Amino acid sequence: MSAPKPEVKAFLLCDYVLHEAGSNKKSLIGIFEQVNTPRLPFRHARMSVYANIADAHGTYDMTLRLVRLRDGKVLLEAKGMRIQVSDPLQVSELGMNLEGIVIEEPGKYEFALYANEQFLQSKPFRVVKHEPPAGASSAASPPGAAPPA
Repeated sequence: MSAPKPEVKAFLLCDYVLHEAGSNKKSLIGIFEQVNTPRLPFRHARMSVYANIADAHGTYDMTLRLVRLRDGKVLLEAKGMRIQVSDPLQVSELGMNLEGIVIEEPGKYEFALYANEQFLQSKPFRVVKHEPPAGASSAASPPGAAPPA
């Protein structure tokens, strides 16, 4: 019998997901919906995705994809995350800290979450080229941003 499709109760983007040892609590630092950058392309030093999953029972191989919506180009595909849920009333949490994502152009992007190759939820966000105000240093970067390698 296959595992039932879980329901995603929360799917958020933030600067960092902190995993507290002992209690296993998650703290989300810097939740956002838009990335502002003075230059493109750029390498986002760290971006995190948090998912709260319910109504699951069984074993799930999770996949996270970052897609540029303009053309459907997959910029990142993270596989190899497995969760095992023995109690269908249990709530599971995933906190994925991602490093070095290169964003080439402004526009709409989304993270899409899959369980056992079945689509669960997507989280769109925008990348906006933001010119620094006159007199500000042109070397300024968005939080977590670094020039592309």
